[in-house]
Formats: sequence, structure tokens, C-alpha cells
Amino acid sequence: MAELVTDMRFVDSQRRTLASVRFSDGTLGIAIESYCDNPECDSPHVMFTIHEVLNLDGAKGVELGQPLCKFDLDINTWLPGRVMASGENDQAYMQEFIDALDGTLKRRFRTRWRKAKQRKPSKPESLPPETPHSFPVIYGEVFPQAPVTIVQLGSRMFIVADHYCTDPQCDCNQVALTGADVSDGPEQMKTAFMLVVPLSGESPRMVLNMGIDDISVQQVYRKWLQGLRAPDLLAKRYAQMKAYGRGEKSPEGPLVPRPRPTRTPKIGRNQPCSCGSGKKYKRCCGRGTAMS
Repeated sequence: MAELVTDMRFVDSQRRTLASVRFSDGTLGIAIESYCDNPECDSPHVMFTIHEVLNLDGAKGVELGQPLCKFDLDINTWLPGRVMASGENDQAYMQEFIDALDGTLKRRFRTRWRKAKQRKPSKPESLPPETPHSFPVIYGEVFPQAPVTIVQLGSRMFIVADHYCTDPQCDCNQVALTGADVSDGPEQMKTAFMLVVPLSGESPRMVLNMGIDDISVQQVYRKWLQGLRAPDLLAKRYAQMKAYGRGEKSPEGPLVPRPRPTRTPKIGRNQPCSCGSGKKYKRCCGRGTAMS
């Protein structure tokens, strides 16, 4: 018989408590909900994806594994609708999860469903539509000597890059982080998420999510944050990038992209000289050089 588990670490990016269940085979699962926010749609179904919890270490956060099951659930009858196969025991996990739901969880899901259906207030017609802020420049492109940051989460690996607005007239005071999934190798790299991190200390804001759940994004962000060399590193980089936008210099030198070193191909002593004389290198520009 499955049992509900109460753990304050099971909170998503919207600060909502998630439902977690200990299944009869000992597996710990956490259910992530997905709601249709179209106010014209009156379907009572909610999509649930139940992930296996691999690690509950307080220092590392919550580490999730592959989905155990994925299904639609009618929040009026509490009967499943569509079932998307995830594993060999997906039907059993789904039924145990449904059987474990208590009155409190059912009321919570209904409340979240109603909130998702609420029509968002429209902006006054006199105001132009808000345009997304632009973070065009990656710190590593301006300062290529900065180390590349790689975060490992379970079997997945992400390259995390910090982007900055370099407009000297803009005081946005925020940084954008992109995570590229390189689990299948650099040649298969694909963007997984983008966060906007206010330097004021507020929580980061998700602006792009491509095939990775919100909890995993938060885990990657926390690991990346723990790996910073100094707590104020982002603020220092922000100041550097604004100075770069103004064309200023720093104590380390000009704030311009530094060319990466190129290797000049070595000319063999018996090969034609590169000056175009037609002579062998050792008889021309290579005369007097030491034999290798």
C-alpha cells in the first residue's frame, strides 16, 4: 500500500508543495502537475508526471530519475484518462498514487486547477506590449579566459553560461543563465533552459524550459551557484560587462574580446619556403636555424 510523504524539500519553482508517495515496492516518487490554463476549456483533467526520487541529500537537494508514469486524471471522478507509458510498472504506480490521495491533496489540485483557468487581466490598450529584455552577450565571449562551467545532475550534464545586457544606459541589474544539455556529447548540445537571476537577491525567474522539469532546473542552478568562486562574482561580472559596453578599460587590460591563440603550422626544412622564392626552406628563410 502506497503512503504519502511530507517533505518540505518537495517544492517547485512556483513555491508550491508537490505530492510525494512511497510506493509498495519501496520506491519514492514525486508527482509534478501540469494544468491547461485556457479559460475557455472546461476539461477537468490534470496531467501528472511521477518521477522517481533518487536522492534526498540535503546538501545536493532533490535528485530525480526517469518518470515512473504519466497520465491524465479527472479531478471530479478521480479516474485516469489518457495513460502515457513510461515503464513496465506504470499502471501499478499510477493506481497506487491515485489510491493514496487524501482529501487535502484533492482539494489542493482542484484549487490549482481553478487558478489555472482564471483569465489573466488584459493590459490597457494605451500601453504597448512589453518586450522581453535582451541579454545578448555571454561573459565567456568577452573574457575567454573564464573557465567553462559544467554541472552534472544524475546522468545528465549541462554547460551553464551567464549572459549580460551591455547597454550602458540600462540598469536592469540582472543576469541570464542558459543551460545546454551535453549529455550526449558536445556535438549533440541543445539548449535546455534559461533563467533570469536578479542581482537584488530575489528568486530566479524561468523564461525558457525545453524538455527539463522545473525542479531539475532549480537543482542545476543551485549546483552552479555553489560552484561560484565568490558570492558576489555575478555582480562583479555585471559591472565588467557594463564597462565593456561603455568601451572602458579594466586593471587587467582592455575590455574587448581577446583572440584565442592560433598555432602557426611548422614548415619542414625540405619543404618549399613560404616566402615564394621556390627554394627549400633550409636554403632560404630557414638558413641558420637549429636542426630539430
